[in-house]
Amino acid sequence: MAQCSKCSDGTTQDARYLCHTRDYRVVDSSDNVLLNLGDHGIPSDDSEIGDSLDVNYCSCGNWWT
Repeated sequence: MAQCSKCSDGTTQDARYLCHTRDYRVVDSSDNVLLNLGDHGIPSDDSEIGDSLDVNYCSCGNWWT
C-alpha cells in the first residue's frame, strides 16, 4: 500500500477520482464519496461525465495517482 506524503499515521486505500454529473469526487470501491472536490458546470450529457482515474486516498484527505 502506498504511503501518504502529507501525514504519517493516516489510513490509505485504493479509490477512484470521478467526474460525476454534478461534481468531481474521490470515491471508494463501493462508490461511497470519500472527498468532494467541487462542483462543475459540465452538461450531464458530456462525454467527460463518468470518466475516472484510479488513485490512492488517505484518511487525512490527501489523494494521489
